[in-house]
Amino acid sequence: MEGDRTRSIRAVSGVVLALRSSEAAKALGISPRLLATLVAQNRIPHARINRAVVFPVADLTRWLSEQAAKSNGSSMPVGASQSGGAA
Repeated sequence: MEGDRTRSIRAVSGVVLALRSSEAAKALGISPRLLATLVAQNRIPHARINRAVVFPVADLTRWLSEQAAKSNGSSMPVGASQSGGAA
């Protein structure tokens, strides 16, 4: 069933532990293609379970906070790098 493949991984208590790729891309507001690129470059926290790639929610939350801190709150895209110069 299609719904089974896109369902979040949940703990027994019903708390979402990890997201599938499509859910993670949607939650981050990025394209699935950019997410796949970040995974391939090992630039975003993820785990592989057999052939499935999942994104632990706690790790994504921490990673996103780190990305926001690096960009000093600017609206810089995740894949972009800051140009040189001291702040």
